[in-house]
Amino acid sequence: MVILFNFICSVLKLCVLELVFIIISLAVFYFLFLHYAGFIIYRYIPCKMVMVAKKWFLNEFGSESVHNQTTSKSRPRPSSCATASLQTSFQVYTGLLLQLATPS
Repeated sequence: MVILFNFICSVLKLCVLELVFIIISLAVFYFLFLHYAGFIIYRYIPCKMVMVAKKWFLNEFGSESVHNQTTSKSRPRPSSCATASLQTSFQVYTGLLLQLATPS
């Protein structure tokens, strides 16, 4: 009985450690994506290509929340290509997460 109890405790500890590792990994990935994706897109992809990709994404997936964020009349337009690229990359990323999270 004691051996079974010790086995269950060790399995639970491993599950908790794995969950913590997964949560930390996702947080690090999200942080790196937000901070560096805009720079990479701005540095290596022309601004026009980013806008074409944005239009394609909206036409292909038709995500209403992303569409509402990008076509809002109350927000001012981004002043530079870097701001637009970072905004676009973040919106595409969150749109893809919404598509994956929504049951089909």
